[in-house]
Amino acid sequence: MVYTSEQAVLQTKLAQLRDRKLNSRETRQLVAEISGSFAAEVLAKVFQRKDPEEKDRSNTVTSDLGHAVVVPQLKPTDSEYVIAPVLRSGQAMLDPFLAQLPAQDDPAVYHLGLYREESTLSPVEYYNKLPPPLPTATTKISHAFVLDPVIATGGTAKAVVEILKEWGVEHIVIVSLIASKQGIEKLSKLEGVEVYVVKGDEGLTDQGFLVPGIGDIGDRLFATKKVKY
Repeated sequence: MVYTSEQAVLQTKLAQLRDRKLNSRETRQLVAEISGSFAAEVLAKVFQRKDPEEKDRSNTVTSDLGHAVVVPQLKPTDSEYVIAPVLRSGQAMLDPFLAQLPAQDDPAVYHLGLYREESTLSPVEYYNKLPPPLPTATTKISHAFVLDPVIATGGTAKAVVEILKEWGVEHIVIVSLIASKQGIEKLSKLEGVEVYVVKGDEGLTDQGFLVPGIGDIGDRLFATKKVKY
């Protein structure tokens, strides 16, 4: 399943993010704004509202006038879920995403580090914070939200999916700001994977950058390299 946002505000902010003149502070701010707004949109699609009348009423708050109010429970399923930001640029989406979760939710965050080898464009795993052992039936993790601002060839995202499935996750929700049509097509063929993206771009350069794209978002976020695109 592939979902593309139609929010006009998000599309405007994403267009602003393309501006090569932005400094790292401005880039981080825009990524945070887009990620937070899009997270609310994604969670509204993925989460299921559980009827408080049919569930236990232990999760209540008291209003200023003294009335008890049941807080609806929002979960993808009855099982647990985790957040998996892909280092390093996925880290910029993490706090805005977590800020949109219900207050009672406190999912684990497991970082995965992959980089793309420049000559082959193949993903290389260099960091994996998934804890051993594999999830058991009593601690089943049904969903993982993968945060990665850019899907170019789709190779890195596909590798992340394979890592998480081997670990035992059944359903993987990839949340991205921008993606190529090739990358989206590759991921849409994977079983148990949903792709949520703010916008799709037309093509890729020989170096694997999106066109028109947002450049090397990791370098732009952290001011680690001055590159002319």
